[in-house]
Amino acid sequence: AESSGLGLEATIGLYCAYNLVCAGASPYLGGLSDRIGRKPVLVGGLIAFAAVYAAMGFATGPWQFGTLFLIYGLYMAATDGVGKAFALDFAGPEGKASAVGVWNAASGAAALVASVAAGALWTAFGPAAAFLYGSLGALVAAAMLLSMR
Repeated sequence: AESSGLGLEATIGLYCAYNLVCAGASPYLGGLSDRIGRKPVLVGGLIAFAAVYAAMGFATGPWQFGTLFLIYGLYMAATDGVGKAFALDFAGPEGKASAVGVWNAASGAAALVASVAAGALWTAFGPAAAFLYGSLGALVAAAMLLSMR
């Protein structure tokens, strides 16, 4: 975002807006997952992520980054708490804390591997390659979720 001409303050403002969207949409999307199921909300969030990352690799203008950061807040709202609830859906009454622990450990490990790979792609091929890699990963995750019973 800074490379498109946004200053540091405006870039920080984008992160603040992202967090506001996430905080505002999380209760709604969590409630939606209670009504229609976790999987559709998670898949929708992953598709939003894929779209944002695909676009982020080619965005050039401040308004584009602003729009993408707001949609990115919706992705996080659709996946963070809902993902933990999804893990809890698979746990028995005795295993709820363990399920959240496994979810967090797996998410952290996956984020570490993905971040190292994205950094290598960014260095070797530029930002578009790193963002497209993230987009593809989200689409693969969405497809895997859809294949689950």
